[in-house]
Amino acid sequence: MIRKRILGKSAVNNIYRFPSYKTGRTILTESTLEFNACFHFEYSPQVIRFESQPLGFDYELENKIHSYTPDFATIDRQGIRCLYEVKPQKIAIKDSFIYEFEAKKKASSELGFELYVIDESQICIKPLLDNLKILHRYVMHECSGELLDKLISEIVSLKTPTINDVSKSVGNGNTLMCEICSLIAIGKLGTDLNKLIDNQSKVWMQ
Repeated sequence: MIRKRILGKSAVNNIYRFPSYKTGRTILTESTLEFNACFHFEYSPQVIRFESQPLGFDYELENKIHSYTPDFATIDRQGIRCLYEVKPQKIAIKDSFIYEFEAKKKASSELGFELYVIDESQICIKPLLDNLKILHRYVMHECSGELLDKLISEIVSLKTPTINDVSKSVGNGNTLMCEICSLIAIGKLGTDLNKLIDNQSKVWMQ
């Protein structure tokens, strides 16, 4: 094993900062694609923790030892730790990358971790990514206990109302988009994240 790589100022790469409500930390990444991957880890119900640039390891390729640090590590609800390499698809499909990645994957497996590669086809999914960014915008929005009780009571009563339905009955006509999105973000409410969130989105209790 090698030491954890610490991201800092770079003349080559910009450093992106993702404030994570789930981990209580700011996740540092080196590309827009890695930054966007954070939204998926943050709001995946199966992922309980994730970090960037976790402890790396050595791998062998053509009789030479190389050092490697994955882009992300996650821990799921079963306590399983997985590692991820984030790459643009045009790189991920190259034979040279696949050849080298298989050597990294073999070394990772020997250490007890599965290593995966993910690209923009799995990250930049529309409208899912846009929805996750909306949730992140409102995740820290405060909802009073009284309003929360009214929201939950109304949603249970109406079964699967739209955000507009709830706003009309509980918000006296004022939109409750911010409050409802914050509750979706922290897992108290559910909605179909594969459809763009708007006032006609249906919500339900999780």
